[in-house]
Amino acid sequence: TTPNGLSYQIGPDTFSEVNHQVELQQFQQKQTWLQQQQQQELSSNNGPPSILLCTGRDISSLALGFGSTRDTANDNPLFHHVIAMQHCPLVHRDALMNFARHDHLSIAVFHRDKTNMVKTLSGELAKYDDRPIVGIMTGGRKGLDPAYLEYLVGNQNIRCIIYNSCSTKSLLRDMNGFVHGGFCIDDFWSYDLFPNTSYTASLTKLRRRPRTLVIPVGPAGVGKSTMSQILVQQMPALWWQRDAVFCRFRDAGMGLNK
Repeated sequence: TTPNGLSYQIGPDTFSEVNHQVELQQFQQKQTWLQQQQQQELSSNNGPPSILLCTGRDISSLALGFGSTRDTANDNPLFHHVIAMQHCPLVHRDALMNFARHDHLSIAVFHRDKTNMVKTLSGELAKYDDRPIVGIMTGGRKGLDPAYLEYLVGNQNIRCIIYNSCSTKSLLRDMNGFVHGGFCIDDFWSYDLFPNTSYTASLTKLRRRPRTLVIPVGPAGVGKSTMSQILVQQMPALWWQRDAVFCRFRDAGMGLNK
């Protein structure tokens, strides 16, 4: 059962839980993050996230466990709709069986190969206009498909992503894509997945980076322009140079050039 009491079945070929205590701690941490995200959306007048996107081997437990998460303020479901997608036919088989047992939840489940995930997801999300979306996904040993990651960072309705990883290499690669695509790392937890070995598991909470205005102030020669150039190189940014707009001509000062 999920920690909040929904039963589900998985076959031996799709079983992926290897440390029950870690799984429970991760579920509780994800739930805390979802509640925090809900409060942040409400405080910004966006309303709570209404769509939950789940991908990876654990779509049965993710979609059932978090698709049934309640709004603590009024005891309504936090998510109005859940989308679960997986490219493994065995995981998809299990998910169909599990979701049928809990048909009171609004869950759309898709089985697509990696090349068609983006097309299917884009078409499904188009039905829901501009509703805010939270994604919960497992990266796996190979990480996310590059086209899928590119779609996630490009869809501005995706406000928050909770990324579950068991591989440091794929974690670093995918985090690089998210951060350069406009997300920032809001929180991070690491878990001792296999005690007495080098294997760890981790959870990363990513939020859409808010638009930020940076105004460097200081005397000439301290590095304001150099710092601005580095910022522009490192992240998507618009660089507005005062001196380029109010440029000096010969000996005339800035105040003489209207």
